[in-house]
Amino acid sequence: MPDDGAHAGPPAAAAAISATQRALHLVALSALALTQPLLDLLGRHGMFFVAHRAEAGDVLLLVLLVAVLPPALLFGLECLIAAVAPRALRATHLVLVGALVAALLAPDLDRRLELPGIAVLACAAAAGLLAAAAYRAWAPLRSMLSLLAAAPLVLAAVFLTNPDVAQILAAPAPGGAAVEGGPSDGGTSEPGDTPDVVLVVFDELPITTLMADADEIDARLFPNFAALAATSTWYRNATTVHEFTDFAVPAIFTGQRPDPERDLPVAAQHPRSLFTLLAGTHRMAVRETLTSVCPAVLLDAGARPPFGRRFGALARDAAIVLAHVVVPEDLTGSLPDVTTQWGDFGGTGRAPDGRAAPGVSGVPAGNRDTNPRVTAPAETRGDGTSRVAAFRRFVALVDDDPRPTLRVHHVMLPHTRWVYLPSGTRYVDPGRLAGLHQKQWRDEWSRTVAMQRHLLQTGMVDRLLGELLQRLRDAGRFDNALIVVTADHGVSFEVGTPQREAVDGNHTEIMRVPLFVKLPGQQTPHIDDRNVESIDILPTLADALDVPFAWAIDGVSLLSDEDAPRSHKTLVRRRGEPLVVSGAAPRSWPGLETRRALLGSPSSWADVLAVGDEHDLIGTPLPAERISYHPSLQVHVEGGQRLARVGGAQARPLLLEGYVTGGQPPRQLVFATDGVFRAVTRPYGAMAGRSEFVALLPEDALRDGRNDLAVFALDDHGNLTRLPDRTYALAGNTLVAPDGRRVTIEPTPAGGMLDTAIRRDGLLQLAGWAGDGQALRRADAVIVFDRGRYAWSGPTGLWTTSGRAATESPDAASPWRAGFQLAIPPDALSGPPEGRLRIIALHADRATELPLSAAATWIGAP
Repeated sequence: MPDDGAHAGPPAAAAAISATQRALHLVALSALALTQPLLDLLGRHGMFFVAHRAEAGDVLLLVLLVAVLPPALLFGLECLIAAVAPRALRATHLVLVGALVAALLAPDLDRRLELPGIAVLACAAAAGLLAAAAYRAWAPLRSMLSLLAAAPLVLAAVFLTNPDVAQILAAPAPGGAAVEGGPSDGGTSEPGDTPDVVLVVFDELPITTLMADADEIDARLFPNFAALAATSTWYRNATTVHEFTDFAVPAIFTGQRPDPERDLPVAAQHPRSLFTLLAGTHRMAVRETLTSVCPAVLLDAGARPPFGRRFGALARDAAIVLAHVVVPEDLTGSLPDVTTQWGDFGGTGRAPDGRAAPGVSGVPAGNRDTNPRVTAPAETRGDGTSRVAAFRRFVALVDDDPRPTLRVHHVMLPHTRWVYLPSGTRYVDPGRLAGLHQKQWRDEWSRTVAMQRHLLQTGMVDRLLGELLQRLRDAGRFDNALIVVTADHGVSFEVGTPQREAVDGNHTEIMRVPLFVKLPGQQTPHIDDRNVESIDILPTLADALDVPFAWAIDGVSLLSDEDAPRSHKTLVRRRGEPLVVSGAAPRSWPGLETRRALLGSPSSWADVLAVGDEHDLIGTPLPAERISYHPSLQVHVEGGQRLARVGGAQARPLLLEGYVTGGQPPRQLVFATDGVFRAVTRPYGAMAGRSEFVALLPEDALRDGRNDLAVFALDDHGNLTRLPDRTYALAGNTLVAPDGRRVTIEPTPAGGMLDTAIRRDGLLQLAGWAGDGQALRRADAVIVFDRGRYAWSGPTGLWTTSGRAATESPDAASPWRAGFQLAIPPDALSGPPEGRLRIIALHADRATELPLSAAATWIGAP
């Protein structure tokens, strides 16, 4: 290997640097600048590896790759330079040293300096040049770097001994030694009378969603849940023991209360579970979504993604996380977002095993990294297609093999996002929940529409449950099966309380979950009001199967009368002390009472949608003699142009969001298509002459092709006023708003950026933020123009940490809620979007153009 000293000109300290020293110095600087921040961050967020289904070998290979690949590539570049242009070798080495020092300093400078990202990079580059000069001139500095070449070994050791990572490494490898509780083959019993076990855990489903009254499951809306209840025991007083999935689901599988010290829902932390208990008697057909409690050694081949796909996804996402760590915050617009899920940052929409991209239960604030760009988010999910497909793949696993089988599936349904009707039709979801501010419901009407959507998606869940039960019957496995259907936790629709975190005002809906247990051969229903918690499911299954326990658990068998009933219930919470409440059977059902107050007692899905003071109008023709026109009120329906192009396999634009401007907001709004009233809603959030609305149209409100939407204001006397719907327009460098305002577009944005542009599910999905750092307000709207023509628009309001400005108490107008997410159908664009779009942020009195940045690379397949 050529040595740069052989080609040096005048004597200099740098001329004495050998090839070995150069390699050691690149290893040391790369470890400090790249390896350390990435391993430190991932080591404190073990759910990243759980969501990627990473095995011990994957983690070890990733560490090796992170430690070796960057310096190897840099040293390879030097070798190439030495071969083709040896006189440039010394300068090349010094440039690489300076670049690594700049990468090392940039994150800290970005946090400390209130400067734009370009200025931060300039400062880091200047520091890198100074460091390179010192490196060239000062031999002791080079000697110190030679000693630091051992840093990757130290960093790797620290990372691998991190408790979260150690749990991943401790998991038995597929094909390895037997796990505690059963042999490694996952089932050796011969066909006989041992029943199948079917355990389905739904997500974010309170029991009151399914109830018609205190004593009955609603058979009109949820016939398959009602059919299951008719052949099983309904434990009506059942509750979860944790408010979030990553603790609630393992408690079901293990019968043990959540332990704050068990940070990860993996087999290493839960070595004794339902899976190890039945490993010697049952085949395993297990599909976990956000947990990996079932040891990989027990899983069937189809449940384990191949190494290439699994490690490829892990390495790609780790590289994206590293880029977010190193690059200044306001220059990350070209990078995929890493704050909305645990993986699939590049936008494929798939996890390593082909399932929906992994989401996440929120991580305790104390465990979050101080860099807001790479924090674990609240629970978020894909558009639902993958979740339904995953459940149907689970149903397809039911076969006629006579051997007993343990079938377990935790499915992220009916969890948000709510995108399904009971028929299976999918509708467009804007990516935010209207009326939900800081994870709390602030408006009665918007939460009414949210409850409608939750019920409708639960109707789809009922459909899927029916498919599973029918498949079991068709395979002759239903009657003798031990079937358990439950949920990990509930969800609240109480105004002024969090949607998901349990507090005194909403804890009943977070805690109370469905629990149906059908014993082998059971044909008659029973309602049991004993104090039941989710930790009782495992011992009940073991008792029904007559399988003895070899370890102590917290739960008790519901089939035994020997255990004294608990007097209280305990809900472990993410923040704060556990919530302890009475274990007595409930005397009231607040969630059911709230639903009745908002939606009445619907007997059909049409009744669920028929809300509002004037819901009797729905389905009636427009009365031409009662309609007038308002000269000043204007209505804008976000993405309303999509109604003109309905059809095909695209999701249907049934969810209407928008705003009314130009005067006093009307008491109610009525929507009509094809001359027929379809929905009634009430505006909310009136502020500065603008009020927002959200409404859900029935499925039959739209036909394939063009649909003309008419919006009317309805006053207290039943008078209807047609509101004109005007879109945005460009007139040179002036934006013309729907209310007729003409606003000059400023060339320099006050704040905002397009963070990602992804083509997924046939849609162009744009996401970013738009806020005014001086006025401390989010933008009113984000408008997309395609080749000068209005294409799409949408509101801000999503939580974001991209904006620099913040208020002490962020509210709906704060830049902290300046995020946006637009899903644009391809037929709204006149051609390929690359480089042809203008994205305008409209503020109260001005407009700014958001930079496309390098996001014009357009992530995702065409």
